[in-house]
Amino acid sequence: MRHGARWPGRGESAVALSWVINPNPWPDYPSTQFYYTQSVYQFPSTKAAATYYNQARAKYAKCRAFQVGQISDLTDQAGITIQQSTLVTVEGTDVFTMNSVGGTNDPVPTSFMLKLINRVKKLR
Repeated sequence: MRHGARWPGRGESAVALSWVINPNPWPDYPSTQFYYTQSVYQFPSTKAAATYYNQARAKYAKCRAFQVGQISDLTDQAGITIQQSTLVTVEGTDVFTMNSVGGTNDPVPTSFMLKLINRVKKLR
């Protein structure tokens, strides 16, 4: 499923999102993915894209792409942990994100990000 919209407050001129949801993740828990998303935030200039990206990464890393991991324990489900891994990068006027949510905190492969960036470049 894909969705495009303009979200006020970020300064982007367009957004493209896609996601995949696992309808039955529990039989393989914790070696399962609950859902996966990817998005492209298009900004009117490289400066605007870099500003947004730099604000997002300020807490995490001093590199071109950064990856963030988060862990959540479900208080009403003993022993269930949800882990999220997010990869973010900037390329020209675009800020790309990939988000994976599952039972393990496997990093999003950078090869996936490169494929997304190349697909977007071909559309221009």
